[in-house]
Amino acid sequence: RLSYRGLYCNFTWLFNNNIQLSINNINNLIIHKRKDILSLLISYDYLKDVLFNRFNLFNYKDEMDILSLSKSDNPLMIAGSSFDKKESNLDIIKLLLDPKISCNPYINQIAGLFEICIKYNNIIVIKYLVTHYFIHVSHLRHKLTSLLSKSNNNIEDIFYYLIQNNKYEINEQFLISCVKKKYNDLFIYSIKKSTENYNI
Repeated sequence: RLSYRGLYCNFTWLFNNNIQLSINNINNLIIHKRKDILSLLISYDYLKDVLFNRFNLFNYKDEMDILSLSKSDNPLMIAGSSFDKKESNLDIIKLLLDPKISCNPYINQIAGLFEICIKYNNIIVIKYLVTHYFIHVSHLRHKLTSLLSKSNNNIEDIFYYLIQNNKYEINEQFLISCVKKKYNDLFIYSIKKSTENYNI
């Protein structure tokens, strides 16, 4: 209940009195979208060390399956999967990926976050990662093609961005998905951009 309704001043008192938090406690703050408390938390070195301690984190590797990622207690993965129509948790994800934090372990977990967001259809965060961290997810861009066919959200703008910046290889499966989703303008634009001939 404290993680959901606790007042900022309550947390300030707790942190000033060196109350310890576990990764599970921190994840509860993330689940309840308490970016205000997380921002406060990282101003206390003893708590910041818990949040950004790489030894407390699930280590993402390409060969690990999505089920393992889903069951992870990694705060970044929790942030990517705990969202609703009103809150995408993007503000918390930006906080966790802060490049100003020395040896930030979450930077090496971006590919895992991308996979989690595709699994849970967190479109806002997917767009953010594609735009700002493409170098970390470029090897997974093929997963966007399957997302295109499965997602109920309109994600045309992701592909416009990728194709305009030569970051996505147009293929037949992608074009077929455009037809099925009635993304007519994107289909026509893609055909004009491509030098290949397709049997569609």
